Amino acid sequence: MQKNLMLTLLALVVSFASFALTPIKAVSTTLCAGSAMYIDDSLSPGGTWTSSNTAVATVTGYPPYAANLTGVSAGIVTITYTLGTYVTQTFTINPLPAAITGATTIAVGATSTFADATPGGTWSTSASTVASIGATTGVQTGVSAGACLVYYTVAGCKATIADTVNTLSGICGNVLFTGAPYTGSVKVYLIRFNPTTLILSAYDSTTVTGTGASAYYQFSGIPTDSFRVKAAVTSGYIPTYYTSNFYWYGATSIYHTSGTADLNKDITMVAGTPTSGPGFIGGSVTTGANKGTSSAPAVGLQIYVLNSTGAVMQQTQTDASGNYSFSTLPVGTYTIFPEALAYMTTPITSITLTTGAPSMNTANFIQHTKSYTITPGYALDVNNISSSVSPVFVFPNPSNGKLNIQTNAITTENGSVTISDITGRQVFTTTININQGAGINQVDLSGLNNGLYLLNIKSASINYNSKIQVTK
Repeated sequence: MQKNLMLTLLALVVSFASFALTPIKAVSTTLCAGSAMYIDDSLSPGGTWTSSNTAVATVTGYPPYAANLTGVSAGIVTITYTLGTYVTQTFTINPLPAAITGATTIAVGATSTFADATPGGTWSTSASTVASIGATTGVQTGVSAGACLVYYTVAGCKATIADTVNTLSGICGNVLFTGAPYTGSVKVYLIRFNPTTLILSAYDSTTVTGTGASAYYQFSGIPTDSFRVKAAVTSGYIPTYYTSNFYWYGATSIYHTSGTADLNKDITMVAGTPTSGPGFIGGSVTTGANKGTSSAPAVGLQIYVLNSTGAVMQQTQTDASGNYSFSTLPVGTYTIFPEALAYMTTPITSITLTTGAPSMNTANFIQHTKSYTITPGYALDVNNISSSVSPVFVFPNPSNGKLNIQTNAITTENGSVTISDITGRQVFTTTININQGAGINQVDLSGLNNGLYLLNIKSASINYNSKIQVTK
């Protein structure tokens, strides 16, 4: 009888061990980090669950035989179910894609680009009637006002970001980085421009985030007027106006009507040219109304250095003392060009750096706050008119191609008329006869393109400088 009892117990142990080795059931052996799934060993109730690495996945038992498996981080983990003996199952935890970056609010009809640092994924949205998106490009388009989710999926794992599309009354677009990718803060300025008075003034600004290839900006509630948009970043690119110009006078105007949407006004950033060499150019900029007034440092003024082909090599701003400098320039010929809203600049040109003389530290300027001009520092003693008894009147301005020059000269003399573009390049010259007393000469500017120009009229008694606009 004792022998029979032992045989019965042995049979129960064998049967129990065989029963506990039932495989763990799961819908998949892969799981995304941050996600959970149900697993069980339903033929073997009453056991316990353990994870070989809780940093990769955790497992929480639900008696009598089920558990919840939660992915924590990428890796491989072994899950064990123990009931007298044990059974195991290996699971692979896949990582989530990196966090999605990009504009989470855009206008109906506008486009912007989402980015993700994890390669090889596909893009989708939860509501294509609100926002559509390119599966491989990440370029989204606002379709209708509303909210949706944007997904980036890699190996079945999704990164998610909330997205809002609104109806815009204003101006929006993208700052585009076509050269080296840029990630970081992007300052975008909205500048109001009066084409009659030629006065520009800052109207609004916003800070957005570059995601490598682009950054989306948006200004709402804008009145009817003419505007320009400018973007600036901390490094790698020149401050650039819409559409792609670093001079305010060459920027494309946006003629906005209140209550409407000006969409996709993209700014393609202009990249600087890396330099290496022994060259150095420095100087200072002071401000003043005109001759005889006190001066002060011009602080934060944008300064460009251009090579002989007109390409911007570097850019900087004047410091608290009005000083600026450029270094590591190759030997060659350069132009220094200060840039300020509404100011007409006469640059310092033909600065030649050689191996024997690689430095120039007197490239100084004066910013005239009354005449809205910036001139080389050596022109400090030049007033708009050198003789108070020889006034000059130029009209109409803007000109339709015919410009009248009225003088009241103290002598009969010849005068020269020189017109230069904003970079200082002469585009028109002629000679006029100035009779003693009052007189009017007319010059034909119909051969010039529309735009802003610098006018100089010079004779024995006159040295007149002004800016004119040609609008034909």
